[in-house]
Amino acid sequence: MVSFVKQVMLAFSLTVIILGTFLVESSGVTVTHPDPSGAAPEVISVIVRNDPEWNEPITTMDPYTGAVSEYMSGKFTRRGTIEVTIKEVPFTPYTDEDGNYIRAIHSVSVCPQYLDDWEDRVQYGHSQSDSVYTVVTFKFGVRPTGGDTSNHLGGFATGSLLDFRVRRCVGYYYRPGSDSYTSVFVGEVSEWSEPITVSIPPADEVGVWTFFASGEQRVSQRIDLETIVVATVCIVVIVLTLSIIMYRRKINKNKNKVLIVAEKKVATTKAY
Repeated sequence: MVSFVKQVMLAFSLTVIILGTFLVESSGVTVTHPDPSGAAPEVISVIVRNDPEWNEPITTMDPYTGAVSEYMSGKFTRRGTIEVTIKEVPFTPYTDEDGNYIRAIHSVSVCPQYLDDWEDRVQYGHSQSDSVYTVVTFKFGVRPTGGDTSNHLGGFATGSLLDFRVRRCVGYYYRPGSDSYTSVFVGEVSEWSEPITVSIPPADEVGVWTFFASGEQRVSQRIDLETIVVATVCIVVIVLTLSIIMYRRKINKNKNKVLIVAEKKVATTKAY
């Protein structure tokens, strides 16, 4: 009897496992290889982080008179990053029957707003991440010498308007020839997302500007570097002034103590 019960329980467990596996596979909850064509990726925001660098003025000295003059005035060098945040769609890379590694790639295109020439713009490819969101980072401002120049957009004047849009590609790249430096993409692509327009902030402001597809803009941590310099100088002056006042008070207090002691000695001498 016990053996029969065990057999029934084992058969029931196997049935539950088989049905559960079938339901999970047929439910479509996990999309392993989604078709990217059609809907464009959801771009959450484009964030501009401005972090300029102050360059000290360059001076020159007259070798005959020793007079020092300013050859080039100090200025701020524009440096910053632009972060494009994209909401991910679950996708598992795989190898197809021909041995090609199929993966999801975000293609980001950048275009000056008043040019409206998307066809000839450079597209920056970035592999999909395993997290909920993928962040594609670009650099702008003065191009570094000898450093990493990938994804560098160049320098822009204050108020320059740039449009960013994204599409999703699923496929693989290959090179037509062994001596070719150009990669060709083979696969399927989605529609382009609606462009998000960003504005380049002034070179002398440190801050974070967030732009959305709706046209909304948020500013946070906006700091004027000239204000920082003035505030720092004022603080230093105040601290030095207070230090001098306290030092003088201390000296006067010590002088008063010396005078009191001297007067006591004189009084004691007269008493005798």
